[in-house]
Amino acid sequence: MKIGKKIAIGCVVVALAGGGYAWYSASTPNDVAMMMAGTGTVVTSTVTRGDMRQVVTANGSVELERVEPIYSSAQGETRLRVAEVLVEVGDYVVEGQPIVTYDIEESLIDIDRRIRQSAIRLENQRMSLRDMTAGPSEQEYRQLRGRVYSAIDSVMRAENLIIEAQAVVADRESRINTARREIENTQRTYNQEQAKLAANQQIFALGGITRDELEQNAADVEDARQAVTDAQIALDTLFVDIEGEDRAYAALHRDFQDALRNLANEELAYELGTQPLSTPNEQTAHTIATNDFELAQIDHNSLLEERERLISETVSHTSGMVTEVEVSVGAQVTGTSKLIEVADFSNLVVTAEVREADAPQVFVGQSVTMTSAGIAGTVYTGTVIRVSPTAITRQAQMGNEIVVPIEISVDNPDQQLRPGFSVDLEIVMVESLDTVSVSLMSVMQDFETGQEYVMLIDDNDILRRRDITRGISTTLDIEVLDGLEGHERIVLTPNPMMQDGDPLPEDAVEGGSFMMGGGDSQGGSGGGGGVRIGGGGGGAVMIRR
Repeated sequence: MKIGKKIAIGCVVVALAGGGYAWYSASTPNDVAMMMAGTGTVVTSTVTRGDMRQVVTANGSVELERVEPIYSSAQGETRLRVAEVLVEVGDYVVEGQPIVTYDIEESLIDIDRRIRQSAIRLENQRMSLRDMTAGPSEQEYRQLRGRVYSAIDSVMRAENLIIEAQAVVADRESRINTARREIENTQRTYNQEQAKLAANQQIFALGGITRDELEQNAADVEDARQAVTDAQIALDTLFVDIEGEDRAYAALHRDFQDALRNLANEELAYELGTQPLSTPNEQTAHTIATNDFELAQIDHNSLLEERERLISETVSHTSGMVTEVEVSVGAQVTGTSKLIEVADFSNLVVTAEVREADAPQVFVGQSVTMTSAGIAGTVYTGTVIRVSPTAITRQAQMGNEIVVPIEISVDNPDQQLRPGFSVDLEIVMVESLDTVSVSLMSVMQDFETGQEYVMLIDDNDILRRRDITRGISTTLDIEVLDGLEGHERIVLTPNPMMQDGDPLPEDAVEGGSFMMGGGDSQGGSGGGGGVRIGGGGGGAVMIRR
């Protein structure tokens, strides 16, 4: 490379008659190219790789996604007296934390007394039924006994099924470990393929392997990544299966309880059926006694269930900050009584409005970055979760404008964002990561074929036309999908007269950092140097290091 031909601009002074000078700072090759446009100077630059994004900007306000009400965990119409309220507005609670305790001592004493009375009445009804009956006929006896035996068999079968289900549950840890080892193995393979790909990319750049080999390696990486995904899906499916096993086990347990109840009913039927009912009066009396027994049984079971529903506390089923307390000590509550409200500050949403012109480019699922003036140096991320189907009209400084409301979920890992904060949004429409990009100014188009190209500079400072395929674009740059790999030198300010094989002009300059200083109309000194447009004589351009 003929370094001597290149002039790295450190300071450019342009003298204008009559005049002072202004200053301007240029920190990118694009800035340099635009500053030199019209001077005829050729500006060069090195192609780089990086991330490109097309974004829509907006302003928004942080709000709570939801406020969760916490109700008493009392069952049905069971009434509990509040003994203590353990939280206040502004407290932070976690899932499972007690928030209210109940005074159930008196309730337990009362219900235990009623249960004992109910048990006595139930036993009296049972004895009355026994007294009213006698032994059945041999055939009836065999039938009743057979039904009891059948019920016993049902209980045993249900119990065996539970034992079998327990064996299935017992080996779940082994199945989980096997699935996790599969994930580790596939992840190891994936990491190896990635490392191999990284090495092959370097070898390919040196010409050591063909593109087909490199692409095959990339396909192997994708296959390995898919294998990791499949292994993870298999583990997730296993957990779903385990949940199904748990549900099946619960169903078997219910079947076992049903079988026990059926056995108890058959035993009761056996007891009732072995008593003689020889006259209509005896049959009527027996029916009445049976009904009384069943009613007593219902009352007794209801009391037992009511005792089970007595609880000593209600816990929060979510985490967050208490925003409202609606219960006090001594209050009587049921299952429909709201105790507190909890706001989860980790689940925030941002409401915003995008301009009518930008709205067609905004969709649910797009990534969003956010900053807040109140939290310097922190960038938050989120996702568009709602785009209003209708637009609204807002009053603006320049008159009415049409906007579309949107909502964005926001990650708040540091818990610094608060409801009411304002944020500046950038909604990512399209992005391309680690891609080659060039300035729009550097792209030429073949008038005959429409093919876009750039003028590449080889190691001998000879211009070479390089056809490119564009991807996404921003205001100043375009993505190059094919034609450039990165690190090539190109002309930032080409012109249609440049041809493949032309030498690079000797006065070409490398794009770099520039400063234009400010001063007075008499040509006095200005701010920090760089590019100076100063007072004095005629308009000469001086370029120096």
